[in-house]
Amino acid sequence: MPTRILLQTTIEPAVDNWSIARFSLLRAHLEGLSGKDGAALYAVTARDRGAPPGSSDPVLVSLDQSDFDELWLSAVDPGDGLEPKNARRSDDSGIVAAACWWRGTIWISGRPSAG
Repeated sequence: MPTRILLQTTIEPAVDNWSIARFSLLRAHLEGLSGKDGAALYAVTARDRGAPPGSSDPVLVSLDQSDFDELWLSAVDPGDGLEPKNARRSDDSGIVAAACWWRGTIWISGRPSAG
């Protein structure tokens, strides 16, 4: 069974910005990888933020209840793209993230906590 990856940006869809469309090569690369048996290694769902700044993204807020195995979150917003509710839950689970700089963009990848 392939690893299910959510590839998401922290901005709403935008034609002339770092929307998820700009990451189409990454998505295609991941979806093209296969194991020795020829089976796909990854199933990728790619999306932009689904709510305006100041409100919770409907997918991120329920990520711990989803079928995704990994979250690849590209933080391309000016600082208002990830609400605290999206990153941390009351039971202290949430997005475990590591960040690195690449050409002025912070890339965050993580996995929902098992609780």
